[in-house]
Amino acid sequence: MLPTSPTQTHRLCLVVGYLISYPVRQIITSMWFHAELGTNYFLNELHRVCTI
Repeated sequence: MLPTSPTQTHRLCLVVGYLISYPVRQIITSMWFHAELGTNYFLNELHRVCTI
């Protein structure tokens, strides 16, 4: 069992993932026709990965 709660772990995962992937996210959003759509897609994927 993890010492932190699932919510804290999930949040930490999101923050770390968000920071690490910042350059990648910039590339993804610049490639997408709608930058906002690209960002939303990325955040959804990040949430999906962090909930595993």
